[in-house]
Amino acid sequence: MKDTPASGPDVALETSRREASLALGVGETMLHAELGPAAHARDLVPALERLLAAAGVERRGGKLSLAAVIVGLGPGSYTGLRVGIATAQALARASGATLHGIPSFEALAFAELEPGEEGTVAMDARAGRFYHARYRRVSDGLVVLDPP
Repeated sequence: MKDTPASGPDVALETSRREASLALGVGETMLHAELGPAAHARDLVPALERLLAAAGVERRGGKLSLAAVIVGLGPGSYTGLRVGIATAQALARASGATLHGIPSFEALAFAELEPGEEGTVAMDARAGRFYHARYRRVSDGLVVLDPP
């Protein structure tokens, strides 16, 4: 017997930065929350619960019904990434949602660049270092010019 994909909202988690964020897409509605610095493990799930309640998403038989869970894969904070990825895996497994990992810099570049444009993404890596990558936006995606 083949499992049918879960229906419900999509959840996106981005924990590679000091200030984590999450988003909940329900139909055409998008809700989001920003978490404080270094509070990923403590605040991520309660913030998601608040977004789900605000969107009116109900549990079915005690089980949360999600369609997809999307998680940022970094580069970024090692601890933040572990918390985000582990939480995304748990949410997907518990709800039957599909799980998608997306490189965080690619998501930023895709959102900011128009097709044909090139750009660099840079982020503080602390200790006097930084993460960076360069991309060219094409109509249906990105070309990595200089990887992270």
